[in-house]
Amino acid sequence: MPKSSSKASKAKGTKAKKKTVGSKRVKSKKKPVKKTAPKKKVAEKKGSKVKKKPAKTKKKAVKSPVKPRRKPTMRKRTAKDRSTMIDELVLELQSDDEQVRLGAIGHLGRIDGSSATSHLIGCLADSRYMVRIYAAAQLGERRDKKAVQPLIDALNDESLFVRQSFARALVNIGGRKAQKAVKKAEIAGFLLDELPEGRRLDG
Repeated sequence: MPKSSSKASKAKGTKAKKKTVGSKRVKSKKKPVKKTAPKKKVAEKKGSKVKKKPAKTKKKAVKSPVKPRRKPTMRKRTAKDRSTMIDELVLELQSDDEQVRLGAIGHLGRIDGSSATSHLIGCLADSRYMVRIYAAAQLGERRDKKAVQPLIDALNDESLFVRQSFARALVNIGGRKAQKAVKKAEIAGFLLDELPEGRRLDG
């Protein structure tokens, strides 16, 4: 072989060596990558079950349901509100409409106090027998001893149904005086038949 060709091959070899050396230098400049150690697997025994811990769940705060505000009943209202309401109901008791009167009596029956009881007692002498019956029923539910004597006095009513409702109210209120009056009316027959002409309960 000629010397020129051998020289050329040697030159190429030296260039290639330089390139490889240069590439190695470039590689050496790169930062070494830190290798993380692989996680050790827990050796599972044959036939043994690995219990998995349940994932923790955040408990949501349970909000208590908001209770709707109830309107104050007539019994819980202040004395001022009670007195103004009674005044309005007394005006309704003077209405020509019977249903308005009965509604006012029902409201009075749910109001505490002697004033409401007095107005209900006044309704025992109303011209409409349904008003008298409903007033007696409210007085019987209130069980106020203040109504015993007015109910006894009204046991000579012309209507049998009214007399029976008065007697029922006296039984609900109870007491020796009320029971004695009802027994006397039963013996006299005032709670069974129409009131005989010329006869009175207190006669």
